[in-house]
Amino acid sequence: MEGFQLYAGMNKVISEQLSEHCDAVWGAVTSVPGVGVAIVDGGGQIVYANAESNRLLRGEDTEDPTGRELREVFPAEYVTERMTIIQQVLRTGKPILLRHISHGVQLESAMHPVGSGEGLVLVITRQGESGEHGSEFEVFESEFADLGPLSVLSPRELEVLALIGKGMRIAEIAEALYRSPKTVENHRASIGRKLGVTRRTELARLAHRAGLKPEDAKRRRYSRAG
Repeated sequence: MEGFQLYAGMNKVISEQLSEHCDAVWGAVTSVPGVGVAIVDGGGQIVYANAESNRLLRGEDTEDPTGRELREVFPAEYVTERMTIIQQVLRTGKPILLRHISHGVQLESAMHPVGSGEGLVLVITRQGESGEHGSEFEVFESEFADLGPLSVLSPRELEVLALIGKGMRIAEIAEALYRSPKTVENHRASIGRKLGVTRRTELARLAHRAGLKPEDAKRRRYSRAG
């Protein structure tokens, strides 16, 4: 039951198979470990959110947001961006894949219109970059990032960390950023002190987990609501 291709058909199942079979399929999908499932209406109300969706987007120890407005649980600018995407999904009837960073972890949220004219959007969220979303998805990169533990880093340090995550050496990073190797090494040392990590492999792992790209350093930062 892995992959966005399975989930892409869920809205059709929900709207067309109102039976015990639909209930069984819905129950199975909403209980898949690591997969967040939510339904949001066109006005920004959270109609449903499973525990994994809440964990991925809001943290481990947060209350169930079902029945609340997005603006009640997320920062205003974050909500404005999400509502723009939700309205496009409802207006066009076509799915959108949103790539974003929450608490220092890269996420993908696939948004699908539910049924026809119902004004609901099904949101499937999971960690990482799948690379299997298919051509039917228009892909959006969020303008915002909740960097979590990585928020202590400066924009330049984020760039350096992102390039470390790509396996680049100090000399290569220096060339890419038009800085001296000594300057880059100083940034690397500062990153290690701030994150409490000294080994290059551990820094690379953190960068990979966050799905960091050099351009992420320019994203507007926010801290997710609890």
